[in-house]
Amino acid sequence: MRAGGIPPFLFGTPPRAFAFFLVEDVFMPAKSKAQQKAAGAALAAKRGEVKKSALKGASRQMADSMSETQLEEFASTKRKGKPNYVSGSPIPAKKAARSKAAKKGAATRAKNAKKKSRR
Repeated sequence: MRAGGIPPFLFGTPPRAFAFFLVEDVFMPAKSKAQQKAAGAALAAKRGEVKKSALKGASRQMADSMSETQLEEFASTKRKGKPNYVSGSPIPAKKAARSKAAKKGAATRAKNAKKKSRR
Protein backbone atom coordinates (compact mmCIF):
# COMPACT_ATOMS: atom_id res chain seq x y z
CA MET A 1 0.00 0.00 0.00
CA ARG A 2 1.09 3.51 -0.69
CA ALA A 3 0.61 6.55 1.45
CA GLY A 4 -2.98 7.14 2.43
CA GLY A 5 -3.94 3.46 2.17
CA ILE A 6 -4.48 3.57 -1.61
CA PRO A 7 -3.84 0.23 -3.33
CA PRO A 8 -0.79 0.25 -5.63
CA PHE A 9 -2.69 -0.87 -8.73
CA LEU A 10 -4.54 2.44 -8.78
CA PHE A 11 -1.26 4.27 -9.46
CA GLY A 12 0.50 2.12 -12.00
CA THR A 13 -0.37 -0.65 -14.37
CA PRO A 14 -3.30 -2.68 -13.06
CA PRO A 15 -2.81 -6.38 -12.32
CA ARG A 16 -3.39 -8.64 -15.29
CA ALA A 17 -6.74 -10.06 -14.09
CA PHE A 18 -8.09 -6.58 -13.39
CA ALA A 19 -7.03 -5.31 -16.83
CA PHE A 20 -8.66 -8.31 -18.53
CA PHE A 21 -11.93 -7.63 -16.72
CA LEU A 22 -11.94 -4.01 -17.90
CA VAL A 23 -11.18 -4.90 -21.52
CA GLU A 24 -13.81 -7.65 -21.56
CA ASP A 25 -16.46 -5.36 -20.10
CA VAL A 26 -15.75 -2.37 -22.36
CA PHE A 27 -16.97 -3.57 -25.75
CA MET A 28 -19.69 -6.11 -26.36
CA PRO A 29 -20.86 -6.00 -29.99
CA ALA A 30 -24.18 -7.39 -31.17
CA LYS A 31 -23.81 -10.60 -33.16
CA SER A 32 -26.77 -10.03 -35.47
CA LYS A 33 -29.04 -7.31 -36.82
CA ALA A 34 -31.89 -8.61 -34.67
CA GLN A 35 -29.81 -8.22 -31.48
CA GLN A 36 -28.80 -4.71 -32.48
CA LYS A 37 -32.41 -3.69 -33.17
CA ALA A 38 -33.64 -5.23 -29.90
CA ALA A 39 -30.94 -3.38 -27.96
CA GLY A 40 -31.98 -0.11 -29.61
CA ALA A 41 -35.61 -0.65 -28.59
CA ALA A 42 -34.58 -1.57 -25.03
CA LEU A 43 -32.34 1.50 -24.82
CA ALA A 44 -35.20 3.75 -25.92
CA ALA A 45 -37.37 2.27 -23.17
CA LYS A 46 -34.61 2.73 -20.57
CA ARG A 47 -34.34 6.40 -21.55
CA GLY A 48 -38.11 6.85 -21.38
CA GLU A 49 -38.58 7.54 -25.10
CA VAL A 50 -40.80 4.46 -25.47
CA LYS A 51 -43.08 2.78 -22.95
CA LYS A 52 -41.60 -0.37 -21.47
CA SER A 53 -44.95 -2.11 -21.99
CA ALA A 54 -44.50 -1.68 -25.76
CA LEU A 55 -41.44 -3.96 -25.74
CA LYS A 56 -41.71 -7.65 -26.62
CA GLY A 57 -39.44 -10.68 -26.35
CA ALA A 58 -35.71 -10.08 -26.38
CA SER A 59 -35.93 -6.30 -26.13
CA ARG A 60 -38.00 -6.57 -22.92
CA GLN A 61 -35.50 -9.02 -21.41
CA MET A 62 -32.60 -6.77 -22.41
CA ALA A 63 -34.25 -3.73 -20.83
CA ASP A 64 -34.68 -5.61 -17.55
CA SER A 65 -31.28 -7.27 -17.36
CA MET A 66 -28.78 -4.84 -18.94
CA SER A 67 -27.51 -1.42 -17.95
CA GLU A 68 -27.89 1.61 -20.21
CA THR A 69 -24.18 1.59 -21.11
CA GLN A 70 -24.34 -2.10 -22.11
CA LEU A 71 -27.39 -1.39 -24.24
CA GLU A 72 -25.60 1.55 -25.88
CA GLU A 73 -22.71 -0.74 -26.83
CA PHE A 74 -25.06 -3.32 -28.33
CA ALA A 75 -27.17 -0.74 -30.14
CA SER A 76 -24.18 1.16 -31.54
CA THR A 77 -22.86 -1.93 -33.36
CA LYS A 78 -22.81 -1.39 -37.11
CA ARG A 79 -25.27 -3.61 -39.00
CA LYS A 80 -23.19 -3.93 -42.13
CA GLY A 81 -21.93 -7.47 -42.56
CA LYS A 82 -24.03 -8.88 -39.72
CA PRO A 83 -26.43 -11.77 -40.29
CA ASN A 84 -30.12 -11.07 -39.80
CA TYR A 85 -30.31 -13.60 -36.96
CA VAL A 86 -27.82 -15.52 -34.85
CA SER A 87 -27.33 -19.08 -36.03
CA GLY A 88 -29.51 -21.47 -34.06
CA SER A 89 -32.23 -18.86 -33.53
CA PRO A 90 -35.80 -20.20 -33.85
CA ILE A 91 -37.03 -17.02 -35.53
CA PRO A 92 -36.03 -17.85 -39.14
CA ALA A 93 -37.83 -21.21 -38.91
CA LYS A 94 -40.97 -19.52 -37.60
CA LYS A 95 -40.84 -16.93 -40.39
CA ALA A 96 -40.41 -19.65 -43.02
CA ALA A 97 -43.41 -21.55 -41.66
CA ARG A 98 -45.52 -18.37 -41.68
CA SER A 99 -44.45 -17.62 -45.24
CA LYS A 100 -45.30 -21.14 -46.36
CA ALA A 101 -48.74 -20.92 -44.72
CA ALA A 102 -49.35 -17.52 -46.32
CA LYS A 103 -48.48 -18.86 -49.79
CA LYS A 104 -50.76 -21.84 -49.28
CA GLY A 105 -53.59 -19.56 -48.17
CA ALA A 106 -53.10 -17.28 -51.16
CA ALA A 107 -53.18 -20.25 -53.53
CA THR A 108 -56.39 -21.51 -51.94
CA ARG A 109 -58.03 -18.09 -52.20
CA ALA A 110 -57.04 -17.81 -55.87
CA LYS A 111 -58.40 -21.28 -56.57
CA ASN A 112 -61.71 -20.45 -54.84
CA ALA A 113 -61.95 -17.16 -56.74
CA LYS A 114 -61.61 -19.01 -60.07
CA LYS A 115 -64.35 -21.46 -59.06
CA LYS A 116 -66.61 -18.59 -58.09
CA SER A 117 -66.04 -16.74 -61.39
CA ARG A 118 -66.94 -19.87 -63.42
CA ARG A 119 -70.40 -20.12 -61.89
